[in-house]
Amino acid sequence: MYSLAFLEVKVRFKTSKGIGYTAHFVGNCLVLTSIKIKGKGFQHCVKYEFQPRKWYMIAIVYIYNRWTKSEIKCLVNGQLVSNTDMAWFVSSNEPFDKCYIGSTSELERSKTFCGQMAAIYLFNEALSSQQICAIHRMGAGYKSQFRFENENATSLPDMQKKVRN
Repeated sequence: MYSLAFLEVKVRFKTSKGIGYTAHFVGNCLVLTSIKIKGKGFQHCVKYEFQPRKWYMIAIVYIYNRWTKSEIKCLVNGQLVSNTDMAWFVSSNEPFDKCYIGSTSELERSKTFCGQMAAIYLFNEALSSQQICAIHRMGAGYKSQFRFENENATSLPDMQKKVRN
């Protein structure tokens, strides 16, 4: 879920060899990339009239099909806006240990997202359109109840929540 104030938001999940997944904006187009060999991959452009300074919920769903091509669905604000067959799956024995959300590994100021970003959820199964629509209806201020099994549900006292210089 993103509030787009600057349309160069980048999300990257890669191995140390540079293979993996990226998503970034070019103008009003969300570009999804699956990199199977460093420097080579598959891309899909999701065209939508994104407006600056407006909150959007963007859901990217990968549906694995064993016997046919797998499928990528992109939903914006709970509505399907793009659907394509795509060889998205990246097979690697290496962990995806490089994760960048809102910037590149170089942390270049001109390529860093400047704005507000709501929650980012990763699920280990493809959510249905109905589930995504239900999450969208909760709105930008929704504080999820999704919890990692090892996550601590205890809230910190206000004095400990403050950032110290």
